[in-house]
Amino acid sequence: MRVRALSGRRRPSVPAAPLAPAAVIAAVLLLLPGSAPDVAPAPLPTFGWSRYFGVTLPRVPADLGDLERFEQSVGRRADLVMWYAAFDSFPDFPSRDAAALLARGSIPEISWEPWVGTGGVEQPAYRLSTIINGGHDEYIRRWARQIRDWGGPLWLRFGYEMNGNWNSWSEGVNGNRPGEYVQAWRHVHRLFEREGARNVVWVWSPNVDSPTGVSLRDVYPGDDVVDVAALDGYNWGRTQQWSRWRTFEQVFATALDELDSLTSRPLVLGEVGSTEMGGDKAAWVKNFFAALDRRGGIRGFLWFNYDKETDWRVQSSPDSLAAFRAGLSQYGR
Repeated sequence: MRVRALSGRRRPSVPAAPLAPAAVIAAVLLLLPGSAPDVAPAPLPTFGWSRYFGVTLPRVPADLGDLERFEQSVGRRADLVMWYAAFDSFPDFPSRDAAALLARGSIPEISWEPWVGTGGVEQPAYRLSTIINGGHDEYIRRWARQIRDWGGPLWLRFGYEMNGNWNSWSEGVNGNRPGEYVQAWRHVHRLFEREGARNVVWVWSPNVDSPTGVSLRDVYPGDDVVDVAALDGYNWGRTQQWSRWRTFEQVFATALDELDSLTSRPLVLGEVGSTEMGGDKAAWVKNFFAALDRRGGIRGFLWFNYDKETDWRVQSSPDSLAAFRAGLSQYGR
């Protein structure tokens, strides 16, 4: 997540036995194209729960102790653990970090960012056309081979929030033209296919709002190259001049309806969070879990547990944490 110009953006107290890594791998491989060619596509694996719970934390995966403490505080192990990897900062696929997460029973998910992470929006060297025309093929192929050779399941969220104006890979900024995002996605996917990296779950994750008016349909690469559809959305409350307190439905409903008409791929919330400023966060969290129950088609979520533009963390207050822990205890049961 980045600062945006428009709002949009388990371990029990008595720990349950973690799912064996082999079982995690077997479950996730059910999602992968070609893994079972003679069998109908399988539903999302659930690891003993009917829906996914995931998180992204500032010091994880480098500090798994931080993840352990978070899980203890919310009362459940994370099925998915996500972190961010910019092209310039990660010359190689971080296989050790991914393996460490998998060994403890959590599936690794990487938000793969085609840019220099500190370079801002205008980065000509990372225009979508440079990806389409093969300017980054050597790097992309190297990652694909390393992921293939690593062999574990990986959720890969390439070029997320592409319908915003705060990332260099968004159409309408950085010299990018309409249609180029889809071309770039399909080019990257094709390189992975050629390298035999079939242990990847491809996660397409737009923002709930688009300040430039880009529709989800305009930037959807197609069911043949997307495994999981996701949405990123935040209750910014009164943290910005342009923002106001919004319920879950006010944040997500319009985009969810648009997505329902676009694809039947399994749906998760790729990033979600709420501020304390402008309303009752504990009540918001309670409503969040109630909304997930009402909308049974949402197969999971990842909480953005950062103190960044505002304190998005579930533990931003004792009441917020208590509400989150209570909701999570019943989520997916």
